[in-house]
Amino acid sequence: MKNFDYETIERKIGVSFNDKKLLAKVFTHTSYANEKDKADYQNLEFLGDSILGFVIADLQYKKYGDDVKVGILSPMRSRIVENTSLIDLANSLGIAEYLNTTTEKHKSGDYFDKEYGDIIEALIAGVYIDKGFDEAKKFIERVFVDIINREMVDDTNQLDLDSGTVKKVEKISDSKVDYKTKLQELLQKKKSTVSIEYKEKNRTGEDHNPVFTFICEINGENMGQGTGKSKKIAQAMSAKVAIENLEEREIC
Repeated sequence: MKNFDYETIERKIGVSFNDKKLLAKVFTHTSYANEKDKADYQNLEFLGDSILGFVIADLQYKKYGDDVKVGILSPMRSRIVENTSLIDLANSLGIAEYLNTTTEKHKSGDYFDKEYGDIIEALIAGVYIDKGFDEAKKFIERVFVDIINREMVDDTNQLDLDSGTVKKVEKISDSKVDYKTKLQELLQKKKSTVSIEYKEKNRTGEDHNPVFTFICEINGENMGQGTGKSKKIAQAMSAKVAIENLEEREIC
């Protein structure tokens, strides 16, 4: 748990709050609130969850209309807003470490990644209350863009951040393909034992809009390097390059 720094956090999320107390509330866990007699983020989390669900559903309807049934749309939305996605976002934005918990709770490790995901939902509500719905929608579209494109992209469509709609693009996003699984399967066909590691090489860009570079090592050898706006996509791109290099060697 780092010392709470409003300026650093606002730089990381790309939003400047008018109400600094509201921003602090976003990061206040129940354990800390009870100890310090402060309000926690639980009600903000509840509100943010609903706003996030609505914005994603709105994007889905604008893209698919009545052409895709709810039985497909609902699990698609669930994948976008699932807690693992929120946890990844909190960590990639670099804000998870600012969660305010009690010293005892933090030292004991008695907390879970889920609470890092809660921050994202509380933050969405905070932006909505402080800035209004339009800004909250823009915030969601900006920080969720890679996740949205991974789940909703097809051969001709991708989220356009300027308009907030899914628009036609030239080609499909590579992030749709599960290259990490593909690499694992290809190697398992050829070798009984194999070690695949994804190592972060560097991180560039603004705190609220980072670009990650990962290396894919196979049995300790660097077989591919990839970049992306999330760690997950950068790892996938490094796996893609590794597959291409292995195919050139005719190993796969």
